[in-house]
Amino acid sequence: LKMLLQSVLSSGDEFHVLLLYILYERFLMKEKSNWWPYLQILPEIREFQSNSPLWFDEDRLDLLAGSDARNEIVNYQRHVSRKFSQMIQSNEVLRVFGAVFTKDNYYWAHSIIDSRAIWWDNTRHLVPLLDLVNCSKEPTIIHRTDVGSDGKSAETRATLTYKKGDQIYENYGQPNYIYFMYHGFILDQNPHDCVLFSNLRINQDDETAKDMDQTHQRLSAAGFRSYNPSFCIRDSDESLGSMAQFLRIKHGRPDEENTSDLIAQTLADRLSRIHAVGRTKQPDVNLQYAEECMLQMVNAEQSIILSILNQLQ
Repeated sequence: LKMLLQSVLSSGDEFHVLLLYILYERFLMKEKSNWWPYLQILPEIREFQSNSPLWFDEDRLDLLAGSDARNEIVNYQRHVSRKFSQMIQSNEVLRVFGAVFTKDNYYWAHSIIDSRAIWWDNTRHLVPLLDLVNCSKEPTIIHRTDVGSDGKSAETRATLTYKKGDQIYENYGQPNYIYFMYHGFILDQNPHDCVLFSNLRINQDDETAKDMDQTHQRLSAAGFRSYNPSFCIRDSDESLGSMAQFLRIKHGRPDEENTSDLIAQTLADRLSRIHAVGRTKQPDVNLQYAEECMLQMVNAEQSIILSILNQLQ
């Protein structure tokens, strides 16, 4: 294992160092692992299969049809699938893991990291016990984790005062599509929620495509690093201004020109896509939790868009 992890690390793939290590401890070491008490309390494969969008068939995601959140989840699924296909072709990986290197086990480890990893120094870490702290909107300050003074521990300070015996919560500070995609839950009235736009790309038939050199310069000057940047917008959010500037460039308009009409049309097009599906607007009592989440996400998306449209009038 050590040689395999060193080889993977030398390629700059820190994510798979962590993934392969947890796979090894969970499915090969098992009871002999020093981490076994922790590994035993982690969600099992069947729980992820029921609740994690990574495992869903695309048909199950149709309740999100019309929303770019669906596209984001499908792209996530395909990205993980490609990574598994690449890893299973490695003789080094198969030599170490043999028959336990299955798609289900790989997806399990990937889901564990995606849903429980703690970030500091731009690197993911699995931190037993700290990763048990649930998310809530009540702490208005977003949580932060740093390396402890001993250099060997993680330190996260509570942002609220808790009494002995109270459950501690953190505010992850993310929109609901992120919570759902990686964690399998959403928050009601999430103050960080927003509407994802991930496909406003500059196309060949756009006016600005006639002079791509100038377009590239304008994009760079505005801080864009792609011809297809993503935006997640909400009321009075700076992302709305960022989207407006991109739409100016996309449609060949001068900087600072009013783009209320372009924004309104973009939002109206999204509403039309959502309405065209004809889904039920309210969650049904017989739906599973994941389906309820998807319906609530689409309803919230429509509410945010309508609120912005009202402001633009």
